[in-house]
Amino acid sequence: MRITVWMLAAGLLALAACGSGTNDFIGDHSAQQTIDAGVARDIDLTSGAAVHFPAATFAEQTIVIVADVFAATDAVPANYPTAILAGEDLFAGLVINTPADAVMGANIDVTFKLLDTSTAVAGEQYAVYRFDFDNLRWNRWGSIIATIQAGGTTATATLPTNGMRGFIGSMAIFKGLTTATLPAVVPTTIEGTVIDANGAALATDVGIYFLVGTKREAVAVTNGNIPAGGTIANTVNSDAAGHFTMQIPENLIGQLVALEFGREDAALAVQTRFDVLDPATPNVSIDSMIVRYGVNNAISQRVRPGND
Repeated sequence: MRITVWMLAAGLLALAACGSGTNDFIGDHSAQQTIDAGVARDIDLTSGAAVHFPAATFAEQTIVIVADVFAATDAVPANYPTAILAGEDLFAGLVINTPADAVMGANIDVTFKLLDTSTAVAGEQYAVYRFDFDNLRWNRWGSIIATIQAGGTTATATLPTNGMRGFIGSMAIFKGLTTATLPAVVPTTIEGTVIDANGAALATDVGIYFLVGTKREAVAVTNGNIPAGGTIANTVNSDAAGHFTMQIPENLIGQLVALEFGREDAALAVQTRFDVLDPATPNVSIDSMIVRYGVNNAISQRVRPGND
């Protein structure tokens, strides 16, 4: 697994594991703050960007890093989701990083500081995008919107972080990409086919998991089932034609996940590898994927008889 984070945050995130807040600071464009369990916290950058963490956000002391500048591939205009691909297309950006194993228990509110106020119209709504560092792609973050506030210098949004694990990373709004100009929001799904040892369609269970290093943590999907002995609705079933559909909650868009096939079937050996198909760039026999906005297509590697 490879996770790339904003370059300033990379060194500081190591501190989060030990719970030290001795390096906390707030500056013009970046900040590090230690948030105690069950405590609400506002992080206000001097620039005007801000993040509000409700009291239910963290169940243990957590170090959070916030910035309103980009410094890596997220800053490259060629990767922007706009038509012109120019640097000035970026209307506002924000980076929020937490440790990879941190779990958020609430949605957080953010304030973007606009880089150019000349075209800002109070009340106008912009689609929020989240950057996929592995595939160098800005994913529309589902139905999440940022609304330009009175005065036309900031935009605010509520992020779907309740139940989310790990860092948020880079997010942004872009000039021209408003809800009025973009197509209607479509559901995000993982759809695909499960095949057996002979390459034929297979009806079995398909599970989805967060990846934290080599550790897998079950993560709920909207149409999921709770497997025997489990507590999280993270599985769906493929039909007689081998087809399955997972309805993905918006907090999984842009997240690294793993799929498993046949884990709940005693007659099968669990298969953890699969192929990602169009419209994503195809990859052969992988064991994890970044969820992209819209439809994600996959086919399992062959699921064979046996047990683990």
